Amino acid sequence: MTKYLALIKKEWILSMRQKHMFLSLLLFSTLIIMLIYFGVEGLDVKPSSMVPSVIWLAMVFGGTLQLNRTYDFERDEDVLGGMRLIAGTATPFFLSKLTINLCVLTIIMVFSALIATLLFDYPLTLEAAKIAPALFLGLIGLASVGTTFSTMVMVHHKRDILLPTIFYPLIAPLSIAVIKAMFASDASWLKILIAFDVIYMTASMLVFDKMMES
Repeated sequence: MTKYLALIKKEWILSMRQKHMFLSLLLFSTLIIMLIYFGVEGLDVKPSSMVPSVIWLAMVFGGTLQLNRTYDFERDEDVLGGMRLIAGTATPFFLSKLTINLCVLTIIMVFSALIATLLFDYPLTLEAAKIAPALFLGLIGLASVGTTFSTMVMVHHKRDILLPTIFYPLIAPLSIAVIKAMFASDASWLKILIAFDVIYMTASMLVFDKMMES
């Protein structure tokens, strides 16, 4: 627990040094929503029912930029090589990275929801209780997979292309479950999302531990 808290503090300080990157994530997510909005501008009525899906798409594509830079600070000085020498560091290190990614993705999600609400005139206050659980559960799976696979591609010179190529097919079932859960009348899809999160989280931690050992 002490290692985890120390690593969280370190990750937070480093993140605060790159506020311009955080602003670029919000701008990118806003552009995605605006492109979708203008894409349906020719319709007589803006389909507000598509807003939950728009929020998720903005979070996926905007979040990919954040996930791709998860290990920017460790890549240059081969920090991971040094951390492999410290016993019991792999899991706290992974969880600290995951926690920061979850925080950033949550902010992107809330910001995207507000932008989409304004553009599409969506009754967010009435629908928040229905769509929020699915979005947050999807966010956990998204961050788990992204945090792990960004480790695999961090030293590759084409990682900006490589991560989405691997990442999007893996989260396709998760994305379908998130969208289904936001429109479902019962909790069956939420249970499927919980199962996805357990699988993704467990697999991600095991894979990360193996990578740190190798």
